[in-house]
Amino acid sequence: MCVLASLAHGQSMLVGTPGQERPEFEVASVKWIDRAKMDSDHQGHELTPQRFVDRTDLMQFISMAYIRGNVCTLKASTGADCPFIFGDIPGWVKSERFEIMATLPQTNGVSSYTSRQLRAADGSDVDLMLQVLLEDRFHLRAHRETREIPVYVLTVGKKDLKLKPSASGSEIAKAPDGSSHEVHGFRGGRRLSSPDGVSRMRLSFQSSSLGEVADFLGQQLDRPVLDRTGLSGDYDFTLDYLEDATAPNMTGLPVGPRGVPILSLLGRVTVGILSDAFQDLGLRLEATKSRMEVLVIDHVERPSQN
Repeated sequence: MCVLASLAHGQSMLVGTPGQERPEFEVASVKWIDRAKMDSDHQGHELTPQRFVDRTDLMQFISMAYIRGNVCTLKASTGADCPFIFGDIPGWVKSERFEIMATLPQTNGVSSYTSRQLRAADGSDVDLMLQVLLEDRFHLRAHRETREIPVYVLTVGKKDLKLKPSASGSEIAKAPDGSSHEVHGFRGGRRLSSPDGVSRMRLSFQSSSLGEVADFLGQQLDRPVLDRTGLSGDYDFTLDYLEDATAPNMTGLPVGPRGVPILSLLGRVTVGILSDAFQDLGLRLEATKSRMEVLVIDHVERPSQN
């Protein structure tokens, strides 16, 4: 079993607690997949109350199993390092693809997951089952440590708060086929036309908690974003700011042939620009360091085929 012993007290983004009894998949298979035959990463991904299926590299599976939210899963998908995972990690962990197909037990409450939990990858029971599987099939061995790492912190600022609470029912959206689903968090970004020729960005959030805002920004920026606003509830708002064509790559994501960060939805921006935009809402975003629990990988092996 994976040794999960905290060495010091610190805020944690890791799933589970040391010594916690963890549920297991009823049946699971792990197969190596030829990457060249995949049209896209996570091809055929499925998570229902009965079944879990995904096809990706081991680093992404580790991120999904041990790190809360989506911040590390997106970074891992682009080849960037997860700020919460350390260790001497073999190259094949990021380059080779595997298929995991598993049946979920029907006695642990997985059927009670909401659309919001599935959207945020917050199915903690499934995460714990995936931990057990990775430790068994890939002989993954790891431990927890508390380290001081660079972060951005979102807090309440000195100006009046200008966040609009979401109206009841606003989280329900209709699909073209007439079905309904929940929407929470980031809803889209677009460039606004400007008479002076300066590029402006507008990010829209719908039925979004501040934790979901922090999670979205943490996916896009070069360090995690922590929600320390103390605000609960959901909000509808937009974040407007001017782009800076000279801004460096803050995302920590690979840079494309034209110097634009791959998958970045923020445009060319600095933390100062984002901080100014948040101040208009009565919030504050600043760079600092924080003691956080991280995962240190000690050992991993390729699985036997089954």
